[in-house]
Amino acid sequence: MFSVLMSILLATVPPPPQIRAMHVPVETKARELVANLTAGRFDAVTKDFNDDMLATATPRVLAEQKQILETEVGRFRGITSTRQYRQDGFRVVDVTCRYEKSPAVFHITFDTYDRIGAVRFTPVETPKVDPALEATAREFLTNFNAGNFEAASTRFDLTMQRQLTPAKLADLARTITTRHGPFRSVTQVSAAVDGAYRVIILATAHDVPVEVRLVFNPDGTIAGLRIGPMVAVPATPPASTPSRGR
Repeated sequence: MFSVLMSILLATVPPPPQIRAMHVPVETKARELVANLTAGRFDAVTKDFNDDMLATATPRVLAEQKQILETEVGRFRGITSTRQYRQDGFRVVDVTCRYEKSPAVFHITFDTYDRIGAVRFTPVETPKVDPALEATAREFLTNFNAGNFEAASTRFDLTMQRQLTPAKLADLARTITTRHGPFRSVTQVSAAVDGAYRVIILATAHDVPVEVRLVFNPDGTIAGLRIGPMVAVPATPPASTPSRGR
């Protein structure tokens, strides 16, 4: 298990004046840490560390941990989401990432002065793909790409039916083709869990690879849809229509 050493890392030593003067959001710092670590820029990784982390997680240690990490979960593919919360009085940012073998989460804890005081990495077990949900997802995609938008929306729940009408699906299909090229094939199917919801993710081949993410209610109806490029941070917002915050 990858883990940067965490003992007594949440120091309360006052930060240097330049740190007090320059406030950077903790999510930005967390994203930068992940980007620098996965790119092998180990000196840059440490720029927001507090003194105890600087003493413990040296560039050499970080390089060793990166090698262990990649042995466990494969090559880094991108950041998929972030979440902020408090734990034991400290701010924490969870950065969920897509890796070659399985998803994983960086848990990054900040001290009183918003310097990084602890980093922990946890692989996320990938749930098995439910055959019935996969069949529904593939049926949606087939109808969507064929222009059968009434049929594509038959498994939507009531909220989705109101938000994403056949006319809006048609607009979305045109946007995807214009931005990313015509659909060619499904290249990979994976699953995820989001609270009470189950998720089917279809990786699809276009001129630019596209991810189709369908969120399912417990009864098997579709509660959310996201279609966009398979990149960590898109230059422009992906063409998508969420439902219920999905």
